[in-house]
Amino acid sequence: MAKVKSPHLNLIREDITHHPSGAMESKTPYVNDKKHGQQINWYENGSKWREIMWKEGKRLGLSNMWYKSGEKWWKRMEKKGIFHGVDTLWYKSGEKEHEVMWSEGKKHGMETVWGDNGKKEKEIYYNQDEEYTRIEWDEDGHVSKVDYPHPATKQSQLLNQGKSHGEPNQKQ
Repeated sequence: MAKVKSPHLNLIREDITHHPSGAMESKTPYVNDKKHGQQINWYENGSKWREIMWKEGKRLGLSNMWYKSGEKWWKRMEKKGIFHGVDTLWYKSGEKEHEVMWSEGKKHGMETVWGDNGKKEKEIYYNQDEEYTRIEWDEDGHVSKVDYPHPATKQSQLLNQGKSHGEPNQKQ
């Protein structure tokens, strides 16, 4: 006799795992064999390691991670399993380390990187994963480098300087 699976039947389960010590390690909900709901993981000391939201097997919304000390480590937004929104990473000290904007799985907007001293090290501006501008700072907080790696912004810079393709502008 063949088993017939009804499309209207939601098979719900929750997988729970434990560390060798017996402390809870993870709790993951499933609906129809796909992760669905909030997955939580813990360090062996009992502090929370991460939380991930799932919908029909794909990450959705806010995901968080923490250091063993309880300090925030990472925060990311996702939509249908791809990065979408702000992605932030922190040092153990609580200072921001990295922040980048995503749109539909591509870097879009500003990415900022800070040193462990809390000072800004660089900013990179993206348009649909293409790097347009990069600004870097030295240890004293002064701008040390500005670069325009994208061909469109390089050409724009040359035109603004009165040049075309690296040659003097032929104005009449």
